[in-house]
Amino acid sequence: MTLSGPAGGYAGHAVYITDLNLANFRNYAQVELSLDRGLNLFVGENAQGKSNLLEAIYLLSTLRSSRASSDSDLVRRDVLDSEFPVARLQTE
Repeated sequence: MTLSGPAGGYAGHAVYITDLNLANFRNYAQVELSLDRGLNLFVGENAQGKSNLLEAIYLLSTLRSSRASSDSDLVRRDVLDSEFPVARLQTE
């Protein structure tokens, strides 16, 4: 992940995501990912959560969702009234 400034200008140093931990986020009850430096691919069938992983990274980086219109859209449906989502992004 590289930080960019206005009009795509370089605004800082490269940031590498090392770990992503989610609980009760979208379709994930719990997931813990360790990512390698460099290219990481998310591969799977449709509707398995690949875009949700990218949305979580975007949300933790910008504090807004790229797809949800409300915060409740981000919480797993079966725990919407009882538990809060938890997300942690670790970088180096």
